[in-house]
Formats: sequence, C-alpha cells, structure tokens
Amino acid sequence: MKIFGFDINFSRANNLTQQQPQEANIRRVITWEQQIQRVRQDIQKWRTAVKQAESIYFPNRYLLYQTYKDVVLDAHLSGALQQRTLNAANSGWQIVDKNGEYNDEATKLLETDWFQKFLYYSMESKYWGHSLIQLGDLYEFKFNDIEIIPRQYVKPEFCVVTQHSAGTTGERYDIEPYTDWVISVGEKRDLGLLMKASPLVIWKKNTVGSWSEHAEIFGSPLRIGKTDSRDETTRANMQGMLENMGSASWGVFDKDDIVEVIEGGRKDVQRIYGGLIDLMNKEISKLILGQTMTMEDGSSRSQAEVHERVVKQVEQADKEFLCTTVNDKLFPVLLRHGFKLNDLRFEFIEKDQLKITDQANFDIELIKSGKYHIDPEYILNKYGTPVEEMEQEQVEPKTQEAVNVNDFIAQQAANFSNLYK
Repeated sequence: MKIFGFDINFSRANNLTQQQPQEANIRRVITWEQQIQRVRQDIQKWRTAVKQAESIYFPNRYLLYQTYKDVVLDAHLSGALQQRTLNAANSGWQIVDKNGEYNDEATKLLETDWFQKFLYYSMESKYWGHSLIQLGDLYEFKFNDIEIIPRQYVKPEFCVVTQHSAGTTGERYDIEPYTDWVISVGEKRDLGLLMKASPLVIWKKNTVGSWSEHAEIFGSPLRIGKTDSRDETTRANMQGMLENMGSASWGVFDKDDIVEVIEGGRKDVQRIYGGLIDLMNKEISKLILGQTMTMEDGSSRSQAEVHERVVKQVEQADKEFLCTTVNDKLFPVLLRHGFKLNDLRFEFIEKDQLKITDQANFDIELIKSGKYHIDPEYILNKYGTPVEEMEQEQVEPKTQEAVNVNDFIAQQAANFSNLYK
C-alpha cells in the first residue's frame, strides 16, 4: 500500500527477518520545513503568542515556540529543566510481570538509547505542552532512532500534522498507519510550564541588560579632554587618544563647557538589579522544581530537608507520569510490532527498595553478635513484622528466653531479606 507516494509495510512480525520494514514517516507530510527564527522577546510578544496559541478555532503555536526557543537559553531555567528531567528519567527502572516479579529479558530489551530518549522526550512535553514522538526503522526489536516531530507543524488540538506552520488542517496522526509509529504525549491544549516561565526570563533578561548598561555608564570614570584649540588636527588627535584609552565614556569639549553625569539617588545598585534577578531565579525554581534550595544556598538544615521532600514529591509525580506514558501509550505500539511485553509493565525502582536488603543483613549481624538488642518496635516499623518478647522465667541479664527472642527477630529479618533476593 502507498501513502504519500511511499510504500508502507504493515507487517508486525518482520522483526525476526533480515528485511528491514518501512516506517510510516509522518515527516513526509511536511512539504516545507520552516526554521523557528530567534527574535528579541518582550512581554507584549509573549501575550500575543499566548493568545494565538489559545485560539479555539485557529490555534497557532509558532510565536509561542519562538518565545520558548529564546527563553530556554537562560542558564538558570535550563539548569532547572535539566535537573527535573534527570531526577525522573535517569532513575533506575525495570520491567515486571503482573505479580511484580522482575523480568530480565524484557528489561534488557528496552535498555537502549532510543528508549532513554523516549523518556526524555516525554518529560519535555511537560515543559513545551506536547511532544509527538516518532519511532525510526525497526530491526531485530530495536529502533535505529527516535525523534520529535517539529512542534510548529503539530496541532495537538486537532491531532494533525500540517504542511506548513500556519496551517490548521493536515494528516491525522491518531489513525493508521501513524498510530504504529508515532506516540502523542501531553494534553491537547496544554501550553507547558515554559508558558509561565517565559515572562520571568524576559523580565530577568531586561534587568540584566539594564544593569549592564548602568555598569557601562557609571562603572568606569568619564574621561574628558578639554582644549581651546580650533585646529581640527589637534582635536582629532585628542579624540583618537581618548578613544583608544579604553571602553569607558569619553568626550572632547571646550574649556568653558560643562558636563554633568547624574546618577540615580540610590547607591545600592546590587540590591536593585541583583535582588530582582535573584527573585526571578527563585520564581523559576519554584515553578519547575517546586522549591529553591536545590539550586541555591539555603539557610538551615531543617529548611533543606523540607525542600528535599518537595523535590521528592515532584520527582514521584513525574515518575508516575512516565510510567503511565510507557505502559498505556508505548507498550501497545511495541506489542503491535512483535515485542514480547504481554502482561508486563514498566516501573521505577525505589531507592529504599534497593537498600532494604542490605539493611536487613546489617540488622542480622548486630543480633548475631550478641552485643546488641534491637527494639521490637524498630522491626515492626522497618519491616512490618510484629514482634512480641517471650515471657522470661529467670531475671538474669542473659537468659535462654532472651536469646530466643533475638534469634526470632534475626529469623524474621532474614525471611524478609529473602523476599528481595
């Protein structure tokens, strides 16, 4: 069958053959690929871009993506986005069956570069509002590449890819054959976190520009050359000398001329400009990460612990989002391509789960040493195993019953440890 003049192979069982199947490339729908131009941004342009993107009947995100492309160059915003992406997408993960048992074969099948990119691109949908991810050629259960369809051509409101950025109609990517090769991630009318971050970055850049201009004018002394000579050659020589002395301001005047450099009444320039820049950085951190102290200096350990808990909450929400995206959107596509993922699911490995076995072994060694007594309440809180101390007939410090209690606790901890082997 031919679509747009290209042969499309619909067979899902060709993974074991030497023939590489043809993909349904939605990029071919785009007849003229237009680069998003970088232009100087201001608040008015941002407001206009948001209005166009929110249009009910003729939504156009080109101007908004033009703004996004400019603001993501900000170092603080870029660092916050990268930190949030890595916190979620770079965590340990595994493939398990319906009983929660680890599946080594399926996990190794997805330990590839393309799958890691899929997690990154899925996280980007939270920032940009939407990601249309296209799978590349498939050979022996491995895609050679994975890419983002240029966002300026994607109209998620209508599930179409247009031929040019100003269009509103095009080929639907939510029907065959594209449903087997592209995955839509994100809400249809969501404009992403960058929509809220854009004005913060614009104000910050304007403040940095004003501070730079202030430093250029008032940061270096004004050089003044005075002469009463009317000879053009003499005046030109003085001008050349002043101009070559450095980058500070200079001027050539008659001896009777008066030059005044008037600075604002406030002298705390650092607090005015630097304070506003710090405020914008904090607002960006709160927006992207939910807190500020993981990217900036904190004042106390207790505050740092509170901010760290907030980071964990955001990270957990992102992990749940990625799990839902992989299990509900990617896995059905992979199943149609012949991947053996029936009754399997993707999940992240919690850090506590990785360490609990080592903790149990450590507790066992403490009990076996005979030098320490572990509180039964600790066993209950740590492992969920209720422990009651047996009645003792003798009051000696180390009776046979007391030894039996420790042995019982050690056995319970060992049994719990075996569950995670």
